[in-house]
Amino acid sequence: DITERKNAQEKLKRAEERYRAIFENAVIGIYQSAPEGRHLSVNPALARIYGYDSPEELIASMTDIAKQLYVDPNRRVELFKHSEILNFESQVYRKDGSIIWILENTTAICDSKGNILYFVGTVEDVTERKRTEEVLLVSNAHLLNAIRIAKLGYWEYDFVKDVFTFNDEFYALFRTTVEQVGGYTMAAARYAELFVHPEDIGVVAEEVRKAAESTNPNYSRQLEHRIVYGDGKTGHIAVRFQIVKDSEGRTIRSYGMNQDITEGKRAVDALIESEEQLRQSQKMEAIGRMAGGIAHDFNNLLTSILGHNEIMLRGLPADHPLRDDIEEVAKAAERAAGLTRQLLTFSRKQVLQPRVLDLNAIVADMEKMLRRLIGEDIELLTRLQPDLGTTKADPSQIEQVLMNLVMNARDALPAGGRLMIETANVAPDEIHDWRRKKAAPEPYVVLAVSDNGTGMDAETRSHIYEPFFTTKECSKGTGLGLSTVYGIVKQSGGHIWVYSEPGRGSVFRIYLPRAAGAAEELKPPEPNAPQNGQETILLVEDEDSVRDLVRRILEGKGYRVRATGLPAEALQLAELHHGAIDLLITDVIMPQLSGEKLAQKVIALHPETKVLFISGYPHHSLGRFGVIEPGKTFLEKPFSAEVLASHVRQLLDTLVTAS
Repeated sequence: DITERKNAQEKLKRAEERYRAIFENAVIGIYQSAPEGRHLSVNPALARIYGYDSPEELIASMTDIAKQLYVDPNRRVELFKHSEILNFESQVYRKDGSIIWILENTTAICDSKGNILYFVGTVEDVTERKRTEEVLLVSNAHLLNAIRIAKLGYWEYDFVKDVFTFNDEFYALFRTTVEQVGGYTMAAARYAELFVHPEDIGVVAEEVRKAAESTNPNYSRQLEHRIVYGDGKTGHIAVRFQIVKDSEGRTIRSYGMNQDITEGKRAVDALIESEEQLRQSQKMEAIGRMAGGIAHDFNNLLTSILGHNEIMLRGLPADHPLRDDIEEVAKAAERAAGLTRQLLTFSRKQVLQPRVLDLNAIVADMEKMLRRLIGEDIELLTRLQPDLGTTKADPSQIEQVLMNLVMNARDALPAGGRLMIETANVAPDEIHDWRRKKAAPEPYVVLAVSDNGTGMDAETRSHIYEPFFTTKECSKGTGLGLSTVYGIVKQSGGHIWVYSEPGRGSVFRIYLPRAAGAAEELKPPEPNAPQNGQETILLVEDEDSVRDLVRRILEGKGYRVRATGLPAEALQLAELHHGAIDLLITDVIMPQLSGEKLAQKVIALHPETKVLFISGYPHHSLGRFGVIEPGKTFLEKPFSAEVLASHVRQLLDTLVTAS
């Protein structure tokens, strides 16, 4: 009875038919290989993968599968050293020579003794997948490079676990390392403690709250806030982030980018400040021109008032009832003269007589007087650099700068406090952001006055150099102190910088260009000498009252005076005069011809003539930036009779001796 055998054979036949159907019609390649790797049978799908027309063609063409088919034959040999290998990827040649990627899975079929009879394997063409992966890898590499180049710090935040995760650029942005902060993850509180500026933590926390409570699935935000770098310095970042919600609408995650915008913020701030400085400079220049013109006219009037006042006082007995009133007029005129001098200084129309100076010597000479002026409730400290360089400036002007700054600091300390005067050498690279100061890259010496007084807000700071601007009561200031400082510093080729905040005091720094050589000795004024003389003086002044006054003063001292208000007439007098003209006294600005040009023409006719310029509005024709050139002397209006006589005598005697 062979029924069971026949049934078994029938089942085997049906199984073989099913296997053959699967083998022939499968969409993936299937092969059977001998133990050494030679193909015994392949299905049509595998032939198609390799580019052959039929399985028979594939088997017939391959005498050495590893060498003829695989780009890396050693990998094929390695494949058949194991009884089973899963997800084995390699590159193979197709019939036309093109290269594709395949994914193989193989398993060994063994006999009862464990000997390998053959291998059964499957092959899939994964070329497109590999290409997609390569594109993604390249894209990711480009993205990472873009993030690195743009210095973008990427982060993710898990709202459920309260965990931040960061990339490497995040740590580079904050000038720290993964090792320094203890890993790529941290809690929100730790992040705020390490990196968010203390004053901005509230702002950041509010943004996190809004994100968590938002019902908008596409919620995204952009904000800016201050940060603290790993080195302790502060900066600004721009943060852009978006949230992710779960199926129930709860915020579970957010991700975003941080970008350092510190330099950009500084550039914008610098631009805004530059524009503001330009507007301020234009306004100050306009006010300066107006102030200078007023001071010029007013000085002519004050010269006449003071001079005639002095003549009247000289002619009155000590007990005359009008003497006190006339003296009060003189005092008022002197105060007015002080105001006009400040206006001229502010408008940078003051004539300077620069010397090579040691700022330390000026501070030391004035310290005792300054202590008396500020009072006992204010502590005055000095910190003077021993090897301080010299600067070239008008000593009286620098004294006025120091005096005004100290008085300004004193007024900011109504309840007492501390006032510091400092000097130092400063190199260009040591000064904060020269571009914002518009300063030249050269060495400077600095004179600084600081206090711990009331300080100023930004609005007040923007007006402090304007003439007549003051925060003091009407009876306690003119508003010309800091405008005078500003004018002196600018006319001396220097720069002024101020830092102040309400309740935190003020710091004024005066930067003056360093000079070559040792400081000149500041000689004390010589004792009064006789002021009379018999020399011939040519006086040219277009203001009638001033001309008459000067003539009366000089004739009263014994001089022979030829006076006129017109330069052309003065030249005629010089041409017709026989003998020496010892001194020419001329106003600087006159109709027809300037005092400088007139002096040149008179000296051409009379080489022995000395020149004294007088003016209430000094002009640049006296020298670059109003600086007296060698061999010229200047007397600023208003002046008293004694001062005029003293200048004339000193000028004649000095130059006569020198000749």
